[in-house]
Amino acid sequence: MTPQDCAAGLREPERFGDIRRRPDDDACSGRGLHLVNELADDFGVDDHVVGKTVWLVFKTAPLLLTTPGS
Repeated sequence: MTPQDCAAGLREPERFGDIRRRPDDDACSGRGLHLVNELADDFGVDDHVVGKTVWLVFKTAPLLLTTPGS
């Protein structure tokens, strides 16, 4: 991870690890890890005694600082 990257984590009370379900088309849940897998550059699941943490990283381009008139 570089200083420009953006990282986030979400703690959940359920402890199911990395389970990707196939939700029905009209289901209201079950798409979280599918979205994370498609959008994030890296992600993982850390299990805890109670619950889990899903973390993800988005790679970003470094900012180019310029001075006015250059």
